Amino acid sequence: MEVKKVVDDDPLCSLVMDHSPEAFWKELVSRQTALYKEAHSYSYHGALWEKPEAETVFPLVRRAMFESTFRSAAKLSGLQTFDLRHESDYPYVLVKTKKLIMTAHHVEAPGWFVRLAASRKQNAAVNKHLDYYVRSELLLQPLPDLKKCGRVNLYVLHGQQWDDEDEKIFTPFLQVAIPDVDLTKYSRVYEVRELLQFYAQKAVTPQPEVRVADRAIPRIKKANA
Repeated sequence: MEVKKVVDDDPLCSLVMDHSPEAFWKELVSRQTALYKEAHSYSYHGALWEKPEAETVFPLVRRAMFESTFRSAAKLSGLQTFDLRHESDYPYVLVKTKKLIMTAHHVEAPGWFVRLAASRKQNAAVNKHLDYYVRSELLLQPLPDLKKCGRVNLYVLHGQQWDDEDEKIFTPFLQVAIPDVDLTKYSRVYEVRELLQFYAQKAVTPQPEVRVADRAIPRIKKANA
């Protein structure tokens, strides 16, 4: 899936930025690399098992640590968090804002699609109205006002691109992906680090000067009699 450039005139990108605090994304980015290293160290250097068991444990520990970080970053930013379970009884964290429903997923590579699950299908159902933004044949019809529509379901995709797997040297990636209602593709994918750059740019962009009309009525001061 092609990563979309973060631009000011993309209504979906604006929706994500307007309804998720910069501090939330900063917290995830700042803790991601150390989190992976800690999960690896715990899994491979503990005394309770050997390498074959460590290979099984590592993905579970990594996932658990990121889910915990996902929850704590949301709470620090004043967002709602919910501890839910898939049909298989597997736990996951869901974060809600006024317009967003967010879940986190470790994937093999940037833009990798998450596995199908009943709960993910249910969450993605709210994205039905986004068809108008991604299907070119519908562009002749009026676009719905995203500010008046319901919530949007998005995924926080995280993972590692290995520079040297033997030496455990990697570059982390963190993306925002918006799935289509049928969970067959992503309608949009944005790089979180690029989102943070855009937050910073918007913060320093000078705001247009607001001119206040001068409605004062001059009065002639009368001389004392």
